[in-house]
Amino acid sequence: MAVYINGQLLREALLRHHYTDREFCRATGIAQQVLRAMLFRNEASPGLAISDILACARATGLSLDDLLTEPLPEPSREHQDDAIVLAQILAAVRRRQPTRRIAAVLGWDLPRTHAAITDLDARLEPLGMKIATVPGVAIASRGTGLSATISELNQRHDAHDGLHHGAARTLKNILNGTLSSRELPNDTQVQIGMLINRGAITLGPSGEQRFMPSEHLRFALLDDLDTDWEPPQRTPIQR
Repeated sequence: MAVYINGQLLREALLRHHYTDREFCRATGIAQQVLRAMLFRNEASPGLAISDILACARATGLSLDDLLTEPLPEPSREHQDDAIVLAQILAAVRRRQPTRRIAAVLGWDLPRTHAAITDLDARLEPLGMKIATVPGVAIASRGTGLSATISELNQRHDAHDGLHHGAARTLKNILNGTLSSRELPNDTQVQIGMLINRGAITLGPSGEQRFMPSEHLRFALLDDLDTDWEPPQRTPIQR
C-alpha cells in the first residue's frame, strides 16, 4: 500500500525554496519518478526508505507530521450551492411555495431547506431583495416605495395586452344592459374588477346602472353617444 504524501504542501515548499525538480532530487537523493509521484499522486512507494522521506522534509523545512498528514477537507459549500438551486426555482415558479413542499420536491430535510433560505436571503440583501417566508417562500423586495412604479407598470401592461375574451363579454353585457342585477358569478366579478382597474368602467348608482362606461371608454368607442348615456332598459316578459 502506498504511503500518503501531502503533494500540495511539498509543491508549495519547492516553490518557496526555488528548487527545480532536478536540484531537489540531487539534494535528497530520490529519483525524479518518486518526486513526481509525491507531487501529482500524493503518494510514495512502500519501498521508499524513511530516511529518504526525512531528507525531503529537511530540504523543504517541513515536519514529518505535515508531510505525511492528509489535510482536512475544505468547508462544505453545500448550502451555498443549495441557495443557487433555490434561487433558480423561485425565479422560475414565481408563486409562493410552502417550505415543506420545496423540501419534498428537492429531496431535502427542513434544516437544509432553512439553511438554503437563510443563505439566499443574505446574498440578496445587497441587491435590495429578500426571501419572504409568509405565507410561502418567494423572492421579494426589501423596499416599500415601489408601489406607484409597479402600479404604472401594470397599467401599461394592461394597456398593451388588450382585453381577455371574458372581460370583453362582460363589458358588452354592461353596455347592452344585460348584466344581471343580482348576485354575479365569481368569474364575472373578476372581469369587472379587471375592467375597473383598466379604467374601462366606473362604479355608478345601484341597480342596472351600478357599472357605467368610463369617460376614456366613451372617447374611444362611444363618442357618438350623449354624455348622459344610460344602458338600455330590459323589456318585461309578457306572460
